[in-house]
Amino acid sequence: MWQKGYGNVNRATMNGVSKTPLVSEPRCGSNLNKCRPGDIATGYRYLFDFSGQESGKFTVSANSIASPFGYWSDSIYIN
Repeated sequence: MWQKGYGNVNRATMNGVSKTPLVSEPRCGSNLNKCRPGDIATGYRYLFDFSGQESGKFTVSANSIASPFGYWSDSIYIN
């Protein structure tokens, strides 16, 4: 899951199984490239491990810490 901007990612859920991120990696620039020394993070890449799940509904959400503040969530059904 990619998040552009700053925020606090919540748990992700797949088929009712809830997980916290296994990896949180800062990303830089408008295209969310890997950060180089001295770069300023503009987003994050999160890795959730749902090993054993081959299909179903994946949902993730985050709370924003930047203007205009708020909450977002998204989901996708994986066949």
